[in-house]
Amino acid sequence: MLTPEKIEMMPLKEAVKAIEELTPPEVSMIFEQISTERVADILLSLSLERAVKIVEQLSVEKIVNAMLAMDRAASASLILKVNTDVATQIIETAVNVNVTRIAEIVEEATSMNLKAVISILEQIDVKLFAKLLVEIARLPAKIDVSLFP
Repeated sequence: MLTPEKIEMMPLKEAVKAIEELTPPEVSMIFEQISTERVADILLSLSLERAVKIVEQLSVEKIVNAMLAMDRAASASLILKVNTDVATQIIETAVNVNVTRIAEIVEEATSMNLKAVISILEQIDVKLFAKLLVEIARLPAKIDVSLFP
């Protein structure tokens, strides 16, 4: 039987292979009991579609902590692919956990799909939205150094 302890101790490739054979609800029960870092590592190793199905089953706290530990682009992709209600909960919770990191992730998501981000942000609590916008404004500007032909 696959236990959280076994998943935690397995080499990453073996853990991913084992997770692939479970249903999203089974995976979420295991993920709730293992370290955030391990959850992030496994999610990064799965296909985006599979990761989305699992993320939508996890507690908001667990997924927020995992996404904050993940690569910015991967986290942004997940936010854009999960359903809007889940994405809204993730962002609202993340603003209270690490506003700078979620600002970076939302900024990245904006560069991927502005329309989808707007749909998500329209649902966010006004005070949390304001806090997020202030933090995005504080982020270092990305300088475009493209050469003109």
